[in-house]
Amino acid sequence: MKKILAIFICLLITQVCFGIEEVKKISLSSAIELALKENPQNKMAKLDTEIAKREVKEASHLQNPAIQFFQNLGRAGAGNPQQLGLAYELELFKPLKRKKAAKYKISISENNQKNYENELIYRVKTAYFDLLESKTNLGIIKQQRDVLKDILDNAIKEEQKGSIPKTDVVLAKIEHNRFQMFYNQAQADLISKRNKFNAVMNSSELEFDTLQDKLDENYSALLTIKPTNNIIDFEKIKQYVYTHRYDIISAKQEVEQKKAELSVIKSQLAPNLELIGGWSYQTQATSESDKFENGAYLGANLTNIPVIYQYKPEIEKAKYEIEKAELKYQDLIIDVTRNLSDAWENYCVTRDNLNFYDKELRSNSQELVEASIKSLKQKKIDMTYFLLMRKTYIELVLGYSDALNNYYRAYAELLKEINIQDINELL
Repeated sequence: MKKILAIFICLLITQVCFGIEEVKKISLSSAIELALKENPQNKMAKLDTEIAKREVKEASHLQNPAIQFFQNLGRAGAGNPQQLGLAYELELFKPLKRKKAAKYKISISENNQKNYENELIYRVKTAYFDLLESKTNLGIIKQQRDVLKDILDNAIKEEQKGSIPKTDVVLAKIEHNRFQMFYNQAQADLISKRNKFNAVMNSSELEFDTLQDKLDENYSALLTIKPTNNIIDFEKIKQYVYTHRYDIISAKQEVEQKKAELSVIKSQLAPNLELIGGWSYQTQATSESDKFENGAYLGANLTNIPVIYQYKPEIEKAKYEIEKAELKYQDLIIDVTRNLSDAWENYCVTRDNLNFYDKELRSNSQELVEASIKSLKQKKIDMTYFLLMRKTYIELVLGYSDALNNYYRAYAELLKEINIQDINELL
């Protein structure tokens, strides 16, 4: 009784110390929604937009006025008024130009945030697909291991009867042990893929898992079109990408922003206008009329006249920034075109491979495994030939799992490169 109580206490302490992490099964669409909501990088990208909005107000602010007070002392005060007033420096055209340049930061930040969301959705999808494939492969290998265990047990019985040679038992045992090793590796791979999926989800409170237990042809649940569906023409996709892709729009706006910043610098060549005004007075002691006199005064100054310094280094630097932004845009177009072409070709290849598996290989593989088991039991084939056919079968089913995952990933990559979440958006 004391031993049982001690074990119970140890288990209780272990749970308190390490905690029990809740595992929550989640669909792909829900995983994407949660990742977009909770991901810190996405939150920071949204804050960049809010910061840019404040920078617009900051750029267009007007100068604060200055209070002026002149007090003549001693004999200098005789016949001269004292003054109390305000001075205000007016920047001609400059606030509007700064505001225009700052506005580009808002749209650039918004498109950068959308682009990050697009990348995040792709990462969630591929991590989800990889985890499902790992689950599928573990199930396939476990089933194969169990079948080989039955074959091994039956071979031992047959060998004891003298109906099969000892070598068949050895071969069956080796193959069973091999698949036990494969099963252990598949378990480790599953743990790794689940950790990667949760790393993308970025949640410290819950352990997330896929809603499905295996990767199958439930295309709608995995936000993918069927491989037999026709897809839009590639040339139409390219034209859409050049005008709608977030990073391309941001790159265009960056060029315009740099031009606006050059305009801001050139506006420094215009002098500022300082307006002065206020109240002036003379006391009875200092007034020539021997009585209190008062009135107003007005004045104006031109300040920051570009005579000594004409901002040439800043202007040249801004022109280089424009050229650099234009080159960046051109380079991005090249990269986007190449990546889009690669994604399209990859999608077409994986789609055709998957269709070929469905049409030619899957049904044949099932016929193969059923026929091989039947033939072995009827002693029409020996253990060596049976294991060879089983090897072919396992390669086919694991190959199909890989082909299915590749198709899901390829479609997700194509959508990422287009910057959409459904190909039907282009129809």
